[in-house]
Amino acid sequence: MADDDESVRESLPDLLRELGFAAQGFSSAEEFLASDYVGRTRCLILDIAMPGMTWPLRTSVLFGASLGCDFVRILTAILPVRL
Repeated sequence: MADDDESVRESLPDLLRELGFAAQGFSSAEEFLASDYVGRTRCLILDIAMPGMTWPLRTSVLFGASLGCDFVRILTAILPVRL
């Protein structure tokens, strides 16, 4: 999972490991993409509102098939705007 919030980055992988999943936290999408985990990641949980998440980077990560991911889950704390 990639999230710039340290508390989320530490607690969510711990919870996933308790549930029997292998999990690793990254502080940015760039850190994940530069890691050895890219080719072995089956599910990516990503905060799309992190600093540095440009549209090209967001698009490449969201279409996780190019990364070998079976699933990409989006995590964000941005609230929708009421019209």
